[in-house]
Amino acid sequence: MQTAKGSSVSALLIGLFSIMAFAASAWGGSEQVLHQFQSQQEGFRPLSGVLLLHGKIYGAANQGGKSRDQDGTIYELTQTQSGWSRKTLHNFTGGRDGSLPITDLTADNAGNLYGMTTQGGRPACYAGSGCGVIFKLTRGTGGWKESEIHYFDEKDGSYPMGNLVWDAAGNLYGTATGDISSSGTVFKLSPSGTGWKLTTIHRFRGTDGGGPGSLFRDKQGDLYGSTGGGGAYGYGTVYRLSPSGKNWNLTTLYSFTGGTDGSLPYGPVLYKNGTIYGTTLYGGASRVFGTVYQLKSTNGVWHESVLYSFQSGSDGSYPCCGVVMDSKGNLYGTTEGDTIFKLTNSGGQWTKSNAWSFDGRDGSEPGSRLVWDSHGNLYGTTAYGGNYCGDGGCGTVFKFTP
Repeated sequence: MQTAKGSSVSALLIGLFSIMAFAASAWGGSEQVLHQFQSQQEGFRPLSGVLLLHGKIYGAANQGGKSRDQDGTIYELTQTQSGWSRKTLHNFTGGRDGSLPITDLTADNAGNLYGMTTQGGRPACYAGSGCGVIFKLTRGTGGWKESEIHYFDEKDGSYPMGNLVWDAAGNLYGTATGDISSSGTVFKLSPSGTGWKLTTIHRFRGTDGGGPGSLFRDKQGDLYGSTGGGGAYGYGTVYRLSPSGKNWNLTTLYSFTGGTDGSLPYGPVLYKNGTIYGTTLYGGASRVFGTVYQLKSTNGVWHESVLYSFQSGSDGSYPCCGVVMDSKGNLYGTTEGDTIFKLTNSGGQWTKSNAWSFDGRDGSEPGSRLVWDSHGNLYGTTAYGGNYCGDGGCGTVFKFTP
């Protein structure tokens, strides 16, 4: 792989974080490897999460593929009688179609797929590496066809690393980590004639955050997210963007201090019943290994509580990717320390347990958001691990049953 092209982005994100059912964990969960990436040519380092759609699994491999510089792939997993089979839907070339897909995929009502790459696109952007692309994969009778619906540049954003979320009118919202005059942007992408039009709805200035990640949209149309840096103390923020006519108003809900409350809240936030949940990559009681936090509002003022501080070792460390909630109000997430954790809520008291520990054969360094299916199973990816590509492994797609 040509390291000058993508090593800085890949290293940052990776640093942030045989098909069989393995033995049950201490409280009865089981994990199954659905796919092990087997070669650089089929793609490897699946840093983004998966999309479950019509009984199939879709995702992106950040690197690998058939291009000279191994710019990444989009894959599809289909269940068969003997397991899961993988199919490559698109090999990125590193040119106009983009390079290094990192974001979770999303789909429209017709089943077409949308996502973003961190580099590629307009060759003149940032000395030839490109600032990133928003792409669409259209399902047709002859297979899947890739098209670009937006090329980022230094003025409207660069290096998108969050997700894309829909509103009821068919608009997409997302984030880019920087542009020529700001510390990152939040944008709206709207269908316009035969194409799409991008509107920047907020530019971060550092004091209100910097380096925004994934978004969460509530039923009222407000957008919630976190920034990996900036804010009052420089250690990141949680914010809300509310539509007001043609404008959007940003409210900083919390600025992390970098101490026991956590720092670098890069992962996505979860908004449930007036409460925000998320993870910080660093900080906590140890000041190092990360936290799970919640934010609650009292008379319009948001207060942060740390639900758990990680201690490293078998406890897990560096929770990069937010949390998801089950029907009982318990939280699940992953750590770079090779664990799936569970936080059990009992009358407002939270107890942490390891739901699963990866051993390398079934994956290593889970670095994506978990996704529920309709039967209460969780799906995710690991950046490393498996039985291929040497000692480190090319990565896996897994299913976890609580």
